Amino acid sequence: MKLLKKLLTPTVILFFLAFLVRIGFLVYQFKFSGDFQSSSYIPTSDRRDYDSIAINLIKGYGYKTPDMLATYRPPFYPFLLAFLYSFFGHSYHSYLTVFLVQAFLSSLVVVFIFLIGKKIFNPLTALTAALIACFYFPFITGIGDLELENLLIFMPLLFVFYLLKIGPKSSFGIKIITGLILGFTILTKGVLLIVAPMFTFLWLRLAIAGKYFWKTIFIIYLSAFLTLFPWITRNFLIY
Repeated sequence: MKLLKKLLTPTVILFFLAFLVRIGFLVYQFKFSGDFQSSSYIPTSDRRDYDSIAINLIKGYGYKTPDMLATYRPPFYPFLLAFLYSFFGHSYHSYLTVFLVQAFLSSLVVVFIFLIGKKIFNPLTALTAALIACFYFPFITGIGDLELENLLIFMPLLFVFYLLKIGPKSSFGIKIITGLILGFTILTKGVLLIVAPMFTFLWLRLAIAGKYFWKTIFIIYLSAFLTLFPWITRNFLIY
């Protein structure tokens, strides 16, 4: 009974509720969508680019689309696809694996919205926002395609969740982790290269005073830079 009470927390309930909703959508999509019924799903537009970059990475052809070397597509999502394809292959069924992973990440989005909302506002506001996110239709349907937005929503929330943990007495490790997450968040979408570090600076300036602020911001920025360094080096050598 005690174990059951520990498991039945709002966080766990929200996660499984969101996950069941998203699994239900995937079942509907694979059962009734014409492309998936005929096993003829073909990514188009930017989805095609992410898919082809992932395939080329696995085959050793480098970070490129069928037409050209690609820098305009941020690397984190294609590398995630390449990681999944390397284990599950690249076929009609491997797309389902990607969608399941995206369903998992989308469910965690609901959890992070709740945790962040509770930290900044109050439990009622946090629960309301989380329930809205749980049943928000674009969040649900977005998992059923090769959409960058699945990662683009998840990574900033993960970053903010860890950023809120940082204070004057925070451990060195939590600062390193926050910086690494900041780096991977920037690698998810280029526009975050400006927004995320600025937000980090302003938030920590309010949360931490004096010399502790400068030490903390240095550790976080350095960790983020080390995450970005391979991508920066690759682009410098090519272009």
